[in-house]
Amino acid sequence: MPGDALVGVSILYNWPVVGWCMGQIVERNTDGRLFKTIGGERVKVNFLIFYEIAQQTVKTVLRLDDYDSEWVLLASIDTTVPIEPGPEPGAHSSWACGPGPDVDADM
Repeated sequence: MPGDALVGVSILYNWPVVGWCMGQIVERNTDGRLFKTIGGERVKVNFLIFYEIAQQTVKTVLRLDDYDSEWVLLASIDTTVPIEPGPEPGAHSSWACGPGPDVDADM
């Protein structure tokens, strides 16, 4: 399954408050009961991502349509997963940032 190939891959995720932050996909969610609300819509979580700076794993929805604007791949263990360029220089607040104490960790 293509989603399984992303487990172990590092990404940059564009948090609404803090900007681009590095994380690692630690698990693909296969539990149909795990949802979160995004823009008033109930959406199934598809990945769990660990952010070292926050020392927590975050329920995340990665959508292909949001690639390059909300998230990008940094590295791939499986060479069948395409690696695209990241954000333009200066487009992020920190490569190693994470959700701060005022940010909902389930974003």
